[in-house]
Amino acid sequence: TLFWFKANEPTGWEVPFDEPAYILIFKGSRSEKSDDEFLDVELTVACSPRAVLEAFERELPDGLEPFAIDDIPRTQPSIDGDIDGFSFQIDLTTLDDVPPAATVTAAVASFADGAPLVVSKRTKQGTRAGDARPFIRKLVTTSPLRLRLDVSVSRDGSLKPELLIGELLHIPVGARPLLRVHKIATRFRTSVLPAPPLAVSVA
Repeated sequence: TLFWFKANEPTGWEVPFDEPAYILIFKGSRSEKSDDEFLDVELTVACSPRAVLEAFERELPDGLEPFAIDDIPRTQPSIDGDIDGFSFQIDLTTLDDVPPAATVTAAVASFADGAPLVVSKRTKQGTRAGDARPFIRKLVTTSPLRLRLDVSVSRDGSLKPELLIGELLHIPVGARPLLRVHKIATRFRTSVLPAPPLAVSVA
Protein backbone atom coordinates (compact mmCIF):
# COMPACT_ATOMS: atom_id res chain seq x y z
CA THR A 1 0.00 0.00 0.00
CA LEU A 2 1.26 3.47 -0.83
CA PHE A 3 0.33 6.84 0.63
CA TRP A 4 1.15 10.02 -1.28
CA PHE A 5 1.36 13.49 0.23
CA LYS A 6 2.04 16.84 -1.41
CA ALA A 7 5.02 18.90 -0.29
CA ASN A 8 4.60 20.69 3.06
CA GLU A 9 1.64 18.54 4.14
CA PRO A 10 1.82 16.60 7.44
CA THR A 11 2.51 12.91 6.98
CA GLY A 12 0.67 10.37 9.15
CA TRP A 13 1.40 6.65 9.25
CA GLU A 14 -1.61 4.48 8.56
CA VAL A 15 -2.12 0.71 8.57
CA PRO A 16 -5.50 -0.12 7.01
CA PHE A 17 -4.99 -3.88 7.22
CA ASP A 18 -4.03 -6.50 9.76
CA GLU A 19 -1.82 -8.68 7.57
CA PRO A 20 1.93 -8.07 7.30
CA ALA A 21 2.59 -5.64 4.46
CA TYR A 22 4.75 -2.85 3.20
CA ILE A 23 3.77 0.77 3.60
CA LEU A 24 5.16 3.24 1.09
CA ILE A 25 4.87 6.94 1.83
CA PHE A 26 5.81 9.59 -0.72
CA LYS A 27 6.00 13.34 -0.36
CA GLY A 28 5.71 15.38 -3.51
CA SER A 29 8.18 17.92 -4.80
CA ARG A 30 7.47 21.63 -4.56
CA SER A 31 6.85 21.78 -8.30
CA GLU A 32 3.72 19.62 -8.11
CA LYS A 33 0.56 21.71 -8.32
CA SER A 34 -2.32 19.25 -8.57
CA ASP A 35 -3.98 17.88 -5.44
CA ASP A 36 -5.38 15.02 -7.51
CA GLU A 37 -2.10 13.45 -8.64
CA PHE A 38 -1.26 10.31 -6.73
CA LEU A 39 0.62 7.05 -6.94
CA ASP A 40 -0.80 3.65 -6.11
CA VAL A 41 1.42 0.59 -5.81
CA GLU A 42 0.53 -3.00 -5.02
CA LEU A 43 3.18 -5.69 -4.61
CA THR A 44 2.02 -8.85 -6.36
CA VAL A 45 5.07 -10.97 -5.54
CA ALA A 46 7.16 -11.38 -2.42
CA CYS A 47 10.21 -9.10 -2.62
CA SER A 48 12.98 -8.20 -0.26
CA PRO A 49 13.01 -4.58 0.90
CA ARG A 50 16.24 -4.03 -1.03
CA ALA A 51 14.64 -5.31 -4.23
CA VAL A 52 11.68 -2.96 -3.73
CA LEU A 53 14.01 -0.02 -3.19
CA GLU A 54 16.05 -0.83 -6.29
CA ALA A 55 12.88 -1.16 -8.38
CA PHE A 56 11.68 2.26 -7.28
CA GLU A 57 15.08 3.78 -7.99
CA ARG A 58 14.70 2.52 -11.57
CA GLU A 59 11.02 3.23 -12.16
CA LEU A 60 10.03 6.35 -10.23
CA PRO A 61 9.53 9.51 -12.32
CA ASP A 62 11.74 12.55 -11.98
CA GLY A 63 11.13 14.39 -8.75
CA LEU A 64 10.63 11.26 -6.61
CA GLU A 65 13.70 9.78 -5.00
CA PRO A 66 13.61 6.92 -2.45
CA PHE A 67 16.15 7.28 0.34
CA ALA A 68 15.29 4.80 3.13
CA ILE A 69 13.80 1.34 3.58
CA ASP A 70 13.12 -0.97 6.52
CA ASP A 71 11.62 -4.43 6.84
CA ILE A 72 8.41 -5.17 8.78
CA PRO A 73 8.62 -7.87 11.44
CA ARG A 74 5.66 -10.24 11.20
CA THR A 75 4.98 -9.51 14.87
CA GLN A 76 4.62 -5.75 14.22
CA PRO A 77 1.28 -4.70 15.77
CA SER A 78 -1.09 -2.44 13.91
CA ILE A 79 -1.03 1.18 15.03
CA ASP A 80 -4.66 1.62 14.02
CA GLY A 81 -5.73 1.49 17.67
CA ASP A 82 -3.44 4.41 18.50
CA ILE A 83 -5.08 6.83 16.06
CA ASP A 84 -6.43 9.86 17.89
CA GLY A 85 -7.93 11.84 15.03
CA PHE A 86 -7.83 13.07 11.45
CA SER A 87 -7.55 16.44 9.74
CA PHE A 88 -9.36 17.18 6.49
CA GLN A 89 -9.67 19.90 3.92
CA ILE A 90 -13.11 20.10 2.28
CA ASP A 91 -13.67 21.94 -0.99
CA LEU A 92 -17.29 22.95 -1.60
CA THR A 93 -16.81 24.18 -5.16
CA THR A 94 -17.23 20.65 -6.55
CA LEU A 95 -20.90 20.55 -5.58
CA ASP A 96 -23.47 21.00 -8.33
CA ASP A 97 -25.31 23.46 -6.09
CA VAL A 98 -22.50 25.43 -4.47
CA PRO A 99 -23.67 27.18 -1.27
CA PRO A 100 -23.13 30.95 -1.01
CA ALA A 101 -19.95 31.86 0.85
CA ALA A 102 -22.02 33.86 3.34
CA THR A 103 -24.07 30.74 4.16
CA VAL A 104 -20.90 28.74 4.83
CA THR A 105 -19.43 31.48 7.04
CA ALA A 106 -22.66 31.79 9.01
CA ALA A 107 -22.93 28.02 9.56
CA VAL A 108 -19.36 27.77 10.84
CA ALA A 109 -19.88 30.79 13.10
CA SER A 110 -23.08 29.27 14.49
CA PHE A 111 -21.24 26.06 15.30
CA ALA A 112 -18.43 28.03 16.96
CA ASP A 113 -21.04 29.81 19.09
CA GLY A 114 -22.25 26.50 20.48
CA ALA A 115 -25.09 25.46 18.21
CA PRO A 116 -25.53 21.66 18.24
CA LEU A 117 -24.86 19.66 15.09
CA VAL A 118 -27.22 16.69 15.18
CA VAL A 119 -26.24 13.74 12.98
CA SER A 120 -27.50 10.18 12.57
CA LYS A 121 -25.06 7.28 12.56
CA ARG A 122 -25.68 3.60 11.91
CA THR A 123 -24.43 1.28 14.65
CA LYS A 124 -24.83 -2.38 15.50
CA GLN A 125 -27.75 -1.37 17.69
CA GLY A 126 -29.42 0.56 14.84
CA THR A 127 -29.45 4.20 13.78
CA ARG A 128 -28.57 6.64 16.54
CA ALA A 129 -28.89 10.43 16.48
CA GLY A 130 -26.74 12.70 18.58
CA ASP A 131 -24.71 15.88 18.75
CA ALA A 132 -21.51 15.61 16.70
CA ARG A 133 -19.82 18.37 18.65
CA PRO A 134 -17.75 15.99 20.86
CA PHE A 135 -16.14 14.53 17.71
CA ILE A 136 -15.16 17.89 16.20
CA ARG A 137 -11.97 19.50 17.44
CA LYS A 138 -11.67 22.19 14.82
CA LEU A 139 -13.98 23.60 12.17
CA VAL A 140 -12.94 26.77 10.36
CA THR A 141 -13.11 28.31 6.92
CA THR A 142 -9.72 28.58 5.20
CA SER A 143 -11.23 30.37 2.19
CA PRO A 144 -14.82 31.33 1.32
CA LEU A 145 -15.67 27.82 0.05
CA ARG A 146 -13.04 25.66 1.71
CA LEU A 147 -13.11 24.24 5.25
CA ARG A 148 -10.61 22.74 7.67
CA LEU A 149 -12.09 19.99 9.82
CA ASP A 150 -10.35 18.08 12.63
CA VAL A 151 -12.21 15.10 14.07
CA SER A 152 -11.40 12.78 16.95
CA VAL A 153 -11.43 8.99 17.01
CA SER A 154 -12.76 7.08 20.01
CA ARG A 155 -13.50 3.46 20.82
CA ASP A 156 -16.86 4.02 19.14
CA GLY A 157 -15.15 5.20 15.97
CA SER A 158 -15.46 8.58 14.33
CA LEU A 159 -17.72 10.50 11.97
CA LYS A 160 -17.10 10.99 8.27
CA PRO A 161 -16.45 14.55 7.09
CA GLU A 162 -19.11 14.19 4.36
CA LEU A 163 -21.71 13.51 7.06
CA LEU A 164 -20.60 16.40 9.27
CA ILE A 165 -20.33 19.02 6.53
CA GLY A 166 -23.46 17.70 4.85
CA GLU A 167 -25.50 18.23 8.00
CA LEU A 168 -23.83 21.55 8.79
CA LEU A 169 -24.74 23.01 5.40
CA HIS A 170 -27.92 20.99 4.79
CA ILE A 171 -26.44 19.35 1.69
CA PRO A 172 -28.74 16.61 0.29
CA VAL A 173 -27.45 13.10 1.02
CA GLY A 174 -27.24 12.29 -2.69
CA ALA A 175 -24.97 15.28 -3.33
CA ARG A 176 -22.51 14.66 -0.50
CA PRO A 177 -20.25 12.30 -2.50
CA LEU A 178 -19.45 15.33 -4.70
CA LEU A 179 -17.65 17.04 -1.83
CA ARG A 180 -13.93 17.11 -2.43
CA VAL A 181 -12.39 15.78 0.80
CA HIS A 182 -8.63 15.55 1.36
CA LYS A 183 -7.20 13.91 4.46
CA ILE A 184 -4.17 16.03 5.34
CA ALA A 185 -3.07 14.47 8.62
CA THR A 186 -3.49 11.45 10.87
CA ARG A 187 -2.85 12.13 14.54
CA PHE A 188 -1.84 9.65 17.23
CA ARG A 189 -2.29 9.44 20.98
CA THR A 190 1.39 8.76 21.66
CA SER A 191 3.98 11.44 21.07
CA VAL A 192 6.53 9.01 19.67
CA LEU A 193 5.44 6.89 16.73
CA PRO A 194 6.84 3.41 16.13
CA ALA A 195 9.51 3.28 13.45
CA PRO A 196 7.81 3.03 10.06
CA PRO A 197 8.13 -0.45 8.54
CA LEU A 198 8.92 1.01 5.13
CA ALA A 199 9.29 4.65 4.23
CA VAL A 200 10.03 6.08 0.84
CA SER A 201 10.16 9.81 0.38
CA VAL A 202 11.71 12.56 -1.65
CA ALA A 203 14.02 15.32 -0.69
